This record gives sequence, structure tokens and C-alpha cells, in this order.
Amino acid sequence: MDKRVKEMVDKCIPCQSVGHGNNPEPMKITPTEDKPWTSVALDFYSPVPQTGQYLLVLIDTYSKFSENLEDKKEENKEYYDRNKRTKEAGIEKGDIVICKQKTNNMLTSKFDPEHYTVEQRKHNTIIAERDGKTVTRNVSHFKKVVMEESEEEQEDTAPGRSTETEEPPKQEPNVRRSARMKRPVIRYQYQT
Repeated sequence: MDKRVKEMVDKCIPCQSVGHGNNPEPMKITPTEDKPWTSVALDFYSPVPQTGQYLLVLIDTYSKFSENLEDKKEENKEYYDRNKRTKEAGIEKGDIVICKQKTNNMLTSKFDPEHYTVEQRKHNTIIAERDGKTVTRNVSHFKKVVMEESEEEQEDTAPGRSTETEEPPKQEPNVRRSARMKRPVIRYQYQT
């Protein structure tokens, strides 16, 4: 019975829209370049203490971070994945998903109960479509929907099962009696 209740709740779309989202995806490591000036990083250094100016800094990632970079990247990835408890979302093209929505008040669910169909997935970015409207979001904003099977599919997957439910054998309820010895209250002067 518990298994059937769990399956029913898992397939309930309003229940899924209120539930928790997915864990974050595992970190993707960018490949290290094998020669200088093929990959650069651009950033602002601000403000310079004496003048207060902003400097645009261009750094060659190969020459700046060349020593032990691969080991450090792998170490950081393992640390991040372990502490964030990451796992693959398992959302692919053609899956039916629900998307996070802005919660305006406490009665608004975390996810929009109307479902989308995944049109494209590239790394951690998903493009989903519903009624001609496309939405592009990170995979963490989507949750895969568990759909109910139709009656035909249920019959195909479980041949020979009867539609009647079996009742478990009736058990006598265990009546527990107190083992404490009771004495009458003296003030009532009860005599035996």
C-alpha cells in the first residue's frame, strides 16, 4: 500500500510543482591549453589605490597558471561536487519538465505546474517550449516530470495481475496491559 501511495504522489503534477528542485549539476572543467596565448582571461582591476582608476587586465591563462593546473582543477572539482552533493539531472531532449517560477506569495508553488517540452540541451543550458513560447534557463531551474502511465501501458507492464486488491489477513490488535501493581488510595479507606 505504501508503495502505491508513493507512486501516486510521485506522479501528481501539483505535488511535483511544490516539491524540492534538483541538486546542482557536477562542475565541468575547462580544458587547459597546451601553448601560450590561445586562451586569455579579461577582467577589471579596480580601483588603483593612488589614482582610483580602473585597469583592464588581459592575462594569458597558459603562462599564468601553467604549473600544477590540471591537478588543482581536478581537486577543486572533486571538492565542489562532494560538498554541493551534485548529480546529473538526467534531463534530455524530448523530456517533459516543469520550470521554476517567481514566488509572489506563500501560496505560489516553487515550480509552474504547466509543463514544458525540452527542445535542446547544451551542457547546463536547456531550451524548453510550451504553446509556441520558448524558455532558456540553466538546468537547475527545471525539474523532470514523472507522468502517469495510461491504462494500456499498465496492462502491458503487469500481465496476469488482477485489478482487485488483496486484503491482508486480519490481525488481532495487541492489547497491552500495565504491569504496575495498583493499590487503592488510603484516604478513601477502602478495605478488602
